[in-house]
Amino acid sequence: MKRIFLAVFIWILFAGILTLYMQHRPGPPAPAEVLAGKQEMAAQYRLEVTASFAAEPDPFALQTGTSLPPPALLLRMGSEEILRISRRIKAGIPITVSPLRGILPGDNEIWFAAYPPLENASGTRALRIRIQENARTLADRTFWSEPGGKVSGTIRFTAVRGEENSHAHP
Repeated sequence: MKRIFLAVFIWILFAGILTLYMQHRPGPPAPAEVLAGKQEMAAQYRLEVTASFAAEPDPFALQTGTSLPPPALLLRMGSEEILRISRRIKAGIPITVSPLRGILPGDNEIWFAAYPPLENASGTRALRIRIQENARTLADRTFWSEPGGKVSGTIRFTAVRGEENSHAHP
């Protein structure tokens, strides 16, 4: 009987300490959109995407009457879509988003997905993403897929204030 009371006491003690810890710990860091100085960067940002394959809309995407058509290429920053292309994309031709909006000071992250055609399901595919600030390259990476899979992932880059990067002289 003592063991049962001891086990219940230990569980109550554990739950109480855990509750106190959860109430007094600091909250999660604020997302980039909420940070002080919500000013967009003054510099011009440009995004360039080049696929090594002919991307086409995802044939397995769930579609409803009110949904957007499935994308061949989709890029998002946070909850905002940067680019959605729902038609076939030719291989090797760069797709440019300029100016790239929504860049904030500090760390930024872009999620992407590109869907290969079903006819050629074997083999790996590549997607090159380059992000530039004025003429300076901030990020330039090539992402590879598993054989037959889509190319997807995230690219991270750091932007500094446009005024600090300005090369104009008075």
